[in-house]
Amino acid sequence: MTDIRKSDVFEKGTLSFFYTDADSWRLGRVTDVEDKAGTQTIHLVSCNEDGEDDEEAMQVALPVDKLAPLQEGALDNVNDLLEMTYLHDSVLLHQVRSRYWQDIIYTNIGAIVLALNPYNYTLPLYTDNNMPKYISEKADALNGGSKLPTHNWTVAHDAYWSMRNVDQPQSILVSGESGAGKTEAAKIVTKYLAVASTYYASASEKEGGKFVTDRIAMSSPILEAFGNAKTLRNDNSSRFGKFMKLQFNDKGFLHGCYTINYLLEKSRVVTHGKGERSYHTYYQFLFGASEEDKEKYNLKDPHKFKWMFDGIPVEDQPKENDIEEYGLVRQAFDLVGFTKYEQEIVYSVIAGIMHLQSITFVPKGDKSGFDDAGVETVKFIADLWKIDADTLQKELTSTTTTLRSDTITKPLTATQATEVRDALSKGLYDRVFQWMVDKMNKVLDKEEECPENQWIGLLDIFGFENFQKNSFEQLCINFANEQLQNHYNTCVFNRDMVEYEAEGIETTSIDPPNNQPTLDLIGAKMGLLDLITDQGRTGSDEKFLAAACDKYKKHKSFKVPRIANGTFGVVHYAGEVSYTAKGMREKNLDPLKDSLKLLLRSSELDVLKDFLDPPAEDVKGAKAFNTVGKFFQGSLNSLISMIDETNPHWIRCVKPHSAKKARMFNGTEVMNQLRCAGVLETVKIRQTGYSMRILHAQFWTRYKLLLAEPGEKLTDEVTREGMQKILDFVEFTPEDVQIGKTKVFLKDPAYKRIEKQRNAKLDSLALAVQRFVLVKVSYNRTHCKRLAQSLICMQQCAKAWYSHYTFRVKELEWYNKKLLAASLMQRNARAKQSGRIMFKKKVNYCIVLWQQNLRARQSQVVWKQKEKEHYDKRVETTQLVQRLFRFKTSEAVYQERARDAIDYLDAELEVFREMEEEKRRAEEARKKALRDKIRAQKGLKAKAEPEPVVEEEEEEEERRPRSRRGDPDRDPPPREGSG
Repeated sequence: MTDIRKSDVFEKGTLSFFYTDADSWRLGRVTDVEDKAGTQTIHLVSCNEDGEDDEEAMQVALPVDKLAPLQEGALDNVNDLLEMTYLHDSVLLHQVRSRYWQDIIYTNIGAIVLALNPYNYTLPLYTDNNMPKYISEKADALNGGSKLPTHNWTVAHDAYWSMRNVDQPQSILVSGESGAGKTEAAKIVTKYLAVASTYYASASEKEGGKFVTDRIAMSSPILEAFGNAKTLRNDNSSRFGKFMKLQFNDKGFLHGCYTINYLLEKSRVVTHGKGERSYHTYYQFLFGASEEDKEKYNLKDPHKFKWMFDGIPVEDQPKENDIEEYGLVRQAFDLVGFTKYEQEIVYSVIAGIMHLQSITFVPKGDKSGFDDAGVETVKFIADLWKIDADTLQKELTSTTTTLRSDTITKPLTATQATEVRDALSKGLYDRVFQWMVDKMNKVLDKEEECPENQWIGLLDIFGFENFQKNSFEQLCINFANEQLQNHYNTCVFNRDMVEYEAEGIETTSIDPPNNQPTLDLIGAKMGLLDLITDQGRTGSDEKFLAAACDKYKKHKSFKVPRIANGTFGVVHYAGEVSYTAKGMREKNLDPLKDSLKLLLRSSELDVLKDFLDPPAEDVKGAKAFNTVGKFFQGSLNSLISMIDETNPHWIRCVKPHSAKKARMFNGTEVMNQLRCAGVLETVKIRQTGYSMRILHAQFWTRYKLLLAEPGEKLTDEVTREGMQKILDFVEFTPEDVQIGKTKVFLKDPAYKRIEKQRNAKLDSLALAVQRFVLVKVSYNRTHCKRLAQSLICMQQCAKAWYSHYTFRVKELEWYNKKLLAASLMQRNARAKQSGRIMFKKKVNYCIVLWQQNLRARQSQVVWKQKEKEHYDKRVETTQLVQRLFRFKTSEAVYQERARDAIDYLDAELEVFREMEEEKRRAEEARKKALRDKIRAQKGLKAKAEPEPVVEEEEEEEERRPRSRRGDPDRDPPPREGSG
């Protein structure tokens, strides 16, 4: 076990918490303490949640003010963190982180249940099959009597049975930043209350209760479709707050529900950021509507609505999910009680807004107008809403002002027309949303049928917001969170006061945290909201900022920047927030023109008429206007009054990491959310009072050593007088420490002081023990030296006797070895001689055998040589005979072929001579005929032609070469193989 005794001193090897900007508070082990010029630098290496070495350890060197000493019990696993002896931000974060890695996502911090979003809803401890275990505890689970793990069901269970037993309305306040799981937590609570209320009912009662609970549950898809949107932090972020008043009948069954909505984010109706979407209903209607509805509302081409896809392109939209959710929303409309006609009106308005936002105004000098497509779109919208198209077109591009009895019409620029268009869309969407909530309340509200105090309020509201740029919406949201935090602080402090009173503790010295100055700054008369309202329709944001800075420049919760940049700061319970004044006046007003309200109220659709209230002058007869700030402040005051009537329970939802993935935890992000959720205010409230609360027995056991004297043994009996002696010894005053009936209450400085005294006492006692141990060790060391000398003398005598004895034994062994060696030498000599004789015989025998083999080998070689010579001669003779035979054969063949060739050539020559003779004779005959013809022409007689002389032929024969006459001796022989 690592030493954690020193609470204010950092020593090598001890555990301590250290702070880094990347991961807030971490647990680490001190590896070195460096002291330079009186400034300590502590070197640490990070540990895991159990205090053991971490595989991916982080090494840091930090000053002392970045460390928090590890107190005893800080690593213990407790069900409620307020039960811990010592509570600090570091301990709180360590406990939350440790439980998260154990898949324990719910933690009790006094009245708060801290719920971390696991992004995994299949954790074994929290599946629905465990719900009956919680239901079966009934009222026994109240006041911490439950033996089951903390859950949202625990909060719902306590609220239900407190309502039933005490007959007092309850409230469950759910808050957290976007993506932390507020909506899911509200659904879990509602589902548990629905099941638990009818768990022990009869079958018929369960069936009736199921119909009611189904209608209540199915209101969620409608509200989520029209009030939720995808943001960078959350795919299903609620952009409004709501308070659901769940009503129970006299038997305790969930019987009805009344919903109040707060501050719908109107800007998202017409625009959204990169990577985000507008409200879900646009996309559900566009992708999920039937072909008939798409034709009716002109929705077949999604690319017409470019403004809807500025954040995410059409191709990347989750169309399948939108189609499925659209079908669920239409089923919910039917189940909750909306008629088909009312549903058509709602979606006609939604389609009209979608088309209206797709209109682009064309600048025409100081005026603005529509292109051809814009004109057709306006006509289509007017037809949907059953209003006059020309009037709508006129109201979008011009404004009318009445001065006394004169009416002045002024054209709008393209920018101004765009603002009017956006105002119409935002105002109409907001009224449709409010109308749907009112419609559901008419159907589901059963207040008259339920007992007065049998209801549970479920608040699902936006958490504290601090963005890079904060405007009017953030001011209202943070004002609401300030109000709720003030209510929480009061409740928690009052509960502490109840404990103090029960223990008999004087509380006059306790000053709890108070955020009332911030509330007065924003919401009191002539506060920031009133100053914004005072600007009305003719003021400006600059005038508001100047008035605020002039009035509150010395207020401790109001911060004025050193260099004027159009912003101001407000110090909230969660930290300072910088607000941008630009746009606040306009956002506080209702920007929808009265003429547009009258136009929409002239619609032929009865339901559409009810969407917008008549202009203020029609109600009071004089020009007046309501502001968003006034309305929101009134709603908030009504909400706080309603919560004050109840016994509150809190669920704070926390997102462990911004990546929206399971098994990821970032300490800095979690601490920021704990601060914004007001959880750290619990620690502050505890620290302003008696933060350390130690049971009498534990206090006496730990600190009784302060009274101990040398040789004195203290009793284990715990008495008030003994504890008072301890306090007197440390010189505490009643403002520092008080002894209650069961506990000792200490303030944080007093606890550190008594721990320091205890450590000093332990150090002094440790020194006394060290002195005694050193004396005892010195005496034992002298005694051991004397014993060592005696042992040395005894060893010398024993060694001498043993040496003589061993010498005689070795001498005898040497003599025996000599005899044995002599006999062995004789045996070896005889054996060697016998071996030499046998060797000679074997050598002679081998020589004879070798000679015989040699002679046989020699004779064999000679015979083989002679045999080879005889074989070679036979081969040579055979080859000569074969050559002679081949020569004779080839000679005969040659002569035969030569004769055949000569005969062939002679025959050929004869043929050639005959052919030549025939040609010659034919030529002679032709010439003769020609001569005869010529003579005939000239009248001459023909001469007798002489016959050819044979001697010419013979002479020609003689002139031919001999080789042509076939002389075989002169003609060359034909080539071998010729024909």
